[in-house]
Amino acid sequence: MKKKLERNVPKAAEPSAVLAKGISLQLESLTRIHDGILQTIAAAAMAGQAIKQIGEAVVPPSLKAAEWLQSLKSERRRIATRIADFHDDVLKHLTPNMELITEALHDLPRQTKEALIILGEHGWFIDMQMTPAGTWYMRDALLSGKIDEAENLFIKYLEGRLPDIEKSILTRYPHRSRILQAAFDAHRRQQFALSIPVFLAQTDGISHELFNQHLFLSNRGKPRTAIYVESLTDQYLAAMLSPLAKRLPINASKRRNRKKKSAELNRHAVLHGESWDYDSRANGFKAISLINYVAHVVDKPIERPRVQCDA
Repeated sequence: MKKKLERNVPKAAEPSAVLAKGISLQLESLTRIHDGILQTIAAAAMAGQAIKQIGEAVVPPSLKAAEWLQSLKSERRRIATRIADFHDDVLKHLTPNMELITEALHDLPRQTKEALIILGEHGWFIDMQMTPAGTWYMRDALLSGKIDEAENLFIKYLEGRLPDIEKSILTRYPHRSRILQAAFDAHRRQQFALSIPVFLAQTDGISHELFNQHLFLSNRGKPRTAIYVESLTDQYLAAMLSPLAKRLPINASKRRNRKKKSAELNRHAVLHGESWDYDSRANGFKAISLINYVAHVVDKPIERPRVQCDA
């Protein structure tokens, strides 16, 4: 699945593509440097053999020592010169690419946030094991209207990862394992009407454990988890957590905040009995993608102040 996603990643105007180009140029330089190092090692080995032969020569001891020292000094100078040349070669080939790489890394948080929000608007949330290439491809497929293709790819990816996802979540939250195990079992039996509400409810509980905020409750029109995300100074971490700071179809709690005739999975509609057709296979995997994302996006609970909610 990952290989298929990576094969189809567009090559233009992507930070991953720009970064790959810079790294490729560097690798070509490093390959040449590597070959030079191998030549130096070979030369050093030959020098060692020569030194051995000098030591075994049938000449007066004083001459033997003099030749040995001269050979050693000569080889030392030669190796020092080659190392200096390698250093210059490294700088020559790497320096022009550093600006390219720096620009790509600087733009990565923005691109990441954009991609994760677009996925979230369609009800999908990334797995922490997904490659950036896979994420960019999913974003572009959704933006270009290839909804079914993107969803089928995501479902196939999650199907392959499901045993590991289940094991990881149950291990991280053993006190929730009985309930979550029942939800995963129901999902495998394609009883999505049973599995989806449980996944959504447990996601909110895990969110409260990690951030001391409920994902599905709002504060001034934003998810309460936005309080934590907006306090971050680490731009990349903030980008990775950006879906927790934005009102998305899954966490829109009021009718006026939900798009009319939206087919996207919505927690409020499911748990409050407003939806009676949510139990699709795609929604089952969307619910798993959400709980998997929330359960793994940070490593440990964060203490945050409690706030009042509006809905």
